[in-house]
Amino acid sequence: MFGTISCSSASVPRGAKSKVSSKNPGKSNFHQKKVRLDKFVGATFRSSTGCWGCRNRRKKCDETHPACNACVKRNIQCIWRTKGERLNRPHKINDYHVPKEGKPSESLLSCGRSPPAFENEQDHIESGSSGRSGNDNSDHSNIDGSGRYQAGLSNPKIETSLSDARNSHSDSPMIYAEVQDSSQPEIISDVIEISTKTTSLDLSPTRSSCLVPRDRSMSLAPQNFHFEPFRFYPPQLLPDFCGFLDSKGVSFVNHFDHKVSGALTVSPSVSNYFSKTFLLLAGIDEAVGHAIASWGAYYVHRSLHLDVEHHFGQAIGLIAKRFTRGVAVTKYDYFVLICFHLVLLGFFVCQGDASQWWICFKKCHELIKRFGGLEALCEEFNYLNDIKFLVSNFFYHDIMASHAFIHGPLIEVQQYARVFGNGFFDSSYGIDPLQGCLNPVYMLLAEELEVRTVMRSRKERLDAILNDELGTEDDPSILHEFDVMRTQYLEFCAEVQIQFETNIANCQIDHSLLSKTDQFELDVHLQTFELFKLVCKLYWVLFIKETSPTSNELQLLLIKLMDGIEKLVDSRMIVVLCLPLLVAGVASYTKHDRRRLEKIFVRIIANCPIQNVKKAWVVVKETWKRNSGGDKTLDWADVCEYLGWELCVC
Repeated sequence: MFGTISCSSASVPRGAKSKVSSKNPGKSNFHQKKVRLDKFVGATFRSSTGCWGCRNRRKKCDETHPACNACVKRNIQCIWRTKGERLNRPHKINDYHVPKEGKPSESLLSCGRSPPAFENEQDHIESGSSGRSGNDNSDHSNIDGSGRYQAGLSNPKIETSLSDARNSHSDSPMIYAEVQDSSQPEIISDVIEISTKTTSLDLSPTRSSCLVPRDRSMSLAPQNFHFEPFRFYPPQLLPDFCGFLDSKGVSFVNHFDHKVSGALTVSPSVSNYFSKTFLLLAGIDEAVGHAIASWGAYYVHRSLHLDVEHHFGQAIGLIAKRFTRGVAVTKYDYFVLICFHLVLLGFFVCQGDASQWWICFKKCHELIKRFGGLEALCEEFNYLNDIKFLVSNFFYHDIMASHAFIHGPLIEVQQYARVFGNGFFDSSYGIDPLQGCLNPVYMLLAEELEVRTVMRSRKERLDAILNDELGTEDDPSILHEFDVMRTQYLEFCAEVQIQFETNIANCQIDHSLLSKTDQFELDVHLQTFELFKLVCKLYWVLFIKETSPTSNELQLLLIKLMDGIEKLVDSRMIVVLCLPLLVAGVASYTKHDRRRLEKIFVRIIANCPIQNVKKAWVVVKETWKRNSGGDKTLDWADVCEYLGWELCVC
């Protein structure tokens, strides 16, 4: 039935292939068609020479120069590495070991890093202290971790953050971040426990800053805030940053050091603790280094550029990975966490943010409470200048928040008074970079805010009783009770007015801090001090005496206040004029005063490096809209609350 093919016929059937010899595999007689990788579904890969944006998104780059199609489609900058340079990839760090009970917690020394050098510190710091509590084993299962920062800053309107984050009251002093990079661990909300074990951290090495010497003028001469063209600094100038920052990141840090930090302060360079504390720590701690780089990149690009997002995301991810559930925290870790939150806080305030800075501030407040309070923090670190700067920084933002003008400061004024007493601001510390020499008048303002909160609460309760209990005026007992309540409240208000009038008159500047300044610097500081005394007096007349803006007493104060503002517009004191502008705006009701104030706002917005002045201008215009005739007493903080803003007016 079937025919057989003889081997001798040697003819191979048509279409048949000769068998590959096993002795010569892969030679020219192998005719299998090569399978292309792109024929398989989903077999995409990341090019090792692609742009940074595609590699960061873990997508294949078509390597079209000068900008790949993916970046052009997304309307973002396409960044390529230079020849011979590796792209900056996220620095991989090992997970911190969770210490077992009875063993000392792991310090940064075990990771091959040394702690920072703090000012004038001579002793080793031990982690145990009677000034604060030890490990907290309380139940915190109700923490939902809703207070999260936005790791990506691609949305220019960063002030529109999650409302639940703004209202969260987590007990945890750590931050929570939504990390876009899939290599980052899942963040679990938990409590950072204070280690009671002794640490070997020596916070007092006689080690100077690794930054290059800065030739800065100590003068407070008037200046406009205009940066020079950005240039790259060689990375070898900052050797401590080279372990985790590329040349561009180092340049951002150096730009912040040379061009930004001095413009944000009212102090000379010798007491600029933005450089002496934050930058020194940034050279040691990777998360703080990326946070400072993000801050510097914001001023280089003057926008939320891809570089800003990159370093900000790295900073958030590193801190979140470092402080996870069960990790005990030493005193040095507390110092790092407080510094980190204050850096982020300043970063957001400089952008004009009205929500996320408040999240950072509340987390910082939680850290201080967990440590035992401001006094315990200062005592644990022997009132070092670095700790003084952190406490002063926190106090300054506390009283400059719109929240404080409605609900009072987060920390009681008495606690601040105990900390700032006994020569807190001495000659060794110098002029504070944020408060300058204004601490006495700022303390007076804090007292006003605290007392006004009490008065406001009592008045609301009294008004509720008087307006709700209708038809009882004929009852002698109830009538007498109402009269007693009203009399007590009015007498309390009168006593407060007399007391504040005396306090304002007796408020004096500390001349010992200005002993080494020249005449021009002395005049500028004295003018600023008198300006804020006017702010306190005008605020007292408006909201404690409840005087109408049309009154002669208030209008006389307004004229003096606007004259003082105009004298300081062209000085570096421009960074502290936001609050005086708001108070002057509330008190202005004539067209002449409002036009004059509008011109001042235009000048300050054009030259001030802090963008919250723009938000202040929006608030002032809203108060004018609501009080066109000047017959009402409106609080700018109430307008902020209506807009959903937590505005910082520093």
